[in-house]
Amino acid sequence: MIFVTVGSQKFPFDRLLKEVDQLIESGVIKEEVFAQTGHSTYLPQKFSYQPFLDQSLFEEKLKECDVLITHGGTGVIVTALKMGKKIIAVPRLAKYQEHVDNHQIELLAQFSGQNLICYCEEVDELASLVETIHERTFETFSSNTTAYLEDLTYELSSFQEGSNKYSRFRGKANKYVEYLITKSQVLLKQKTFQTENERVHYLFKKNNSSTLIVVFSSCTRKGVAARYNYVRTLKDVSYDQLFILDDWGYDRRGIYYLGHEMSFSIEAAVEKLIQEVVQQGRYKKVIFAGSSKGGYAALNFGLKFPNAKIIAGAPQYKLGDYFTDPSNKLEDTLRFICGEQADEEKLKILNRHLNEKIEKYAGHAESVTIALHYSDKEHTYEEHICDLLNDLNKAGYHTKQDIHHYHNHSDISLYFPQFLLTQIKA
Repeated sequence: MIFVTVGSQKFPFDRLLKEVDQLIESGVIKEEVFAQTGHSTYLPQKFSYQPFLDQSLFEEKLKECDVLITHGGTGVIVTALKMGKKIIAVPRLAKYQEHVDNHQIELLAQFSGQNLICYCEEVDELASLVETIHERTFETFSSNTTAYLEDLTYELSSFQEGSNKYSRFRGKANKYVEYLITKSQVLLKQKTFQTENERVHYLFKKNNSSTLIVVFSSCTRKGVAARYNYVRTLKDVSYDQLFILDDWGYDRRGIYYLGHEMSFSIEAAVEKLIQEVVQQGRYKKVIFAGSSKGGYAALNFGLKFPNAKIIAGAPQYKLGDYFTDPSNKLEDTLRFICGEQADEEKLKILNRHLNEKIEKYAGHAESVTIALHYSDKEHTYEEHICDLLNDLNKAGYHTKQDIHHYHNHSDISLYFPQFLLTQIKA
């Protein structure tokens, strides 16, 4: 049996349903077909259907089918993959008014690139895929993190429900689509680097380049676990790419890649991962990049490398001061790093941690390029950037500065991606 599902978006997917009808009529499809048709206006003539199914019936049809023909819904695809089903996925496309954008193309490309599904961008390709699907051999799907599966499905649902807002907030929606694309990559590609005491989650994209880009996680708002950043931004960049996730801490928002109770063991583990990747790849050039928390990390890890290029956006500098500022809502982060007692001595160590790196590696300062993006109108400038620039200058480092005038630190997400791409190419 073939099960067809088009999802619950408030847009028709008549194009797919009409094609299935035609393939049954022409004899290409000989199996029984049942479809969930959603908000489609076309009424199938050759197969049974219901607009919507309750969860138990949906799961029953999914278990019963030999082949699933679906829209680009990550939730149903992942569920079907876990059941070992063969899948043909057809993305909803904006040009046919089937969705508000074409993000399903990129999501399905991730699954197809791992040889997990048959990807059918236009329905005129469906006949040949149906005829050969049973002969195809696919990779076995295995998820690295069940939580990511649940999170991705929830976020996709939220995105679809909020589609009307998408057209009004294009910049934020693009950022959100990047998040969904990154989530799909996490499902398929995330790896774990294990030391004696710590584990580090990362993504590695190999392009057989002599240049490596190391990208660190930014801050997330309270209640949201750490995410990989700038994966979609760099998707067309031909350099090898190492994305390192800072998902430690009581709330999984990250701890600036440092450690638990002033141990700095996580910092050592991340440094070891970078060293191993650099040595194995024999890279001629290494670029370290990130914004906010990621910008701090780019400096903290990148300064050690002679001839490195560091691209940082509005980084914090004095972490002791930053963590103890109530407005930043980082009480859990501070407690994880310092322990129950964040005394004056510990805060002093955190305030000077990056400064000590600046001074320690000043011997090769002239070989290091630092590209720094920031706004002179938001709080990070007076609280961190001014002292950072002064200390870099005193130690002999040269900085290229990209100065803007926005007032909210979060607006860095609107400016840093383009700065990052420009500096990578420079």
